[in-house]
Amino acid sequence: MSAIFGLQPASARARDWRIPVDDAALLLVDYQERLMPAIADSRRVLGRACTMARAAAALGIPIRVSVHVPTKLGPTAPELLELLDDPAARQVTKSVFSATASLLESFDTPQTVLVAGVETHICVRQTAYDLHAAGKRVVILADACGTRDPLMHDLALQEFRADKIAVTSTEAVCWECVPEAQGELFRKMLSILK
Repeated sequence: MSAIFGLQPASARARDWRIPVDDAALLLVDYQERLMPAIADSRRVLGRACTMARAAAALGIPIRVSVHVPTKLGPTAPELLELLDDPAARQVTKSVFSATASLLESFDTPQTVLVAGVETHICVRQTAYDLHAAGKRVVILADACGTRDPLMHDLALQEFRADKIAVTSTEAVCWECVPEAQGELFRKMLSILK
C-alpha cells in the first residue's frame, strides 16, 4: 500500500531525519569580538554556540569557524576559540557574506552541515542557501544564531522554514545524536547541556 502512494516505510523515514554523526560538520559563522556586542542577547547566542562546539567535539563532528573581514570585525570570540583543538586549522577567513566557498575549499565537507552564527539574515542566510544549492543538507541551530535586530532573526528563520531548510535548537541536535539515555556518551552530553 505504501508503495502505491510513494511513501517510505516508517523505519526508512526514521533513519533519514536523524543527524548522521559520521557525515556531518558544524559551521560556526562570524562570532567575532567586535560584532558580538551589537547582537541582541549575544550572551545566549555565543553560549549556545560554545555548547554546540563542545557537543560536536564529544561526538567527533568536525568544526569549522568562519571569520568575516577580521581587520574590521576582529578575531573569533575567545570563548569559542578556546574550544577548538587547532584554531588556525579550523578557521576560514572570508570577505564575502557567504562562508560556503571558503568552507568547501578548506576541507571535504560532509553531506550534513549544522550552521549557526551571526547575523542570521545576512551571513548565516547566504551560507545556508549556498550550501543548500550545493546539495548539502543544512540544519540551522536557531538558538545559536543572532542579529542586531531580533525581527531580522525571526524573518530569516521563517524564510528557512518556508524553503524547507531545517530549523532546530542546539539541544535537540545534541540529543538526536546520542543513541540512548545511558552510557558514556549520554553522561558526557548531559554534562555539556547542564
